[in-house]
Parts: sequence; C-alpha cells; structure tokens
Amino acid sequence: MYCVYFSVSKVKIPRDVKYLTSCKHLSCQGVVQGTVPYLGTFLTDLTMIDTALSDTTDGLINFDKRRKEFEVLAQIKLLQSASQIYTFQEDERFWAWFDAVRVYDENERYTQF
Repeated sequence: MYCVYFSVSKVKIPRDVKYLTSCKHLSCQGVVQGTVPYLGTFLTDLTMIDTALSDTTDGLINFDKRRKEFEVLAQIKLLQSASQIYTFQEDERFWAWFDAVRVYDENERYTQF
C-alpha cells in the first residue's frame, strides 16, 4: 500500500477574515490515501491569503505571505505527484451511458418540465 504523509502547518491570518479562521483543513494532519481533494478549497485558500495579507510590509517583501502561499502550492504539488500511482481502466459501460445522456440546447436548458 502506498501512502503519502503530509503535514499542514497552522496559518495565522487576521481574525477579520472569517473563512480562514473557521477553516478546519488548515490545521489538519493526515494521510492521503485514495482521496480526491477538491481543488477549489486550495484555490480559495490562495485567494484568502492574497486578500488578507499585503504584498509588502514597511516597503519590504512580505515573506510570511509568500511562505503561506508556498505551503498551499506545495500541498497541491504533493497531491499531484501522489496521484501518479493510480491507473484507471476504461469502462465501456460508463461510456455507453455517458454517450446516451441527452444534451440540451440553449433553449431547452432553462425550460421546466
């Protein structure tokens, strides 16, 4: 069995950013094993870090902000490298079902049945 161990360090963000102070996954530790994380969570973290912290402090580069952004990007990279061990076999039954799904045109999409 292949496991990737990772540790997410706690990110300290000002309390006025409610999302990040209530976000549980920023202070978790765990094992990535057969999970598919939602990329939107990581992208939201990057957005919140960018919004909450300034690029410079006293005219100097804010390395604390850059370190926090790096940590999120490193998590994404780690999960991408861990996903290379998985191989998927094509399922003909799925493709038969998928090809049979009706595609609605622009007018049909918004009509109620």
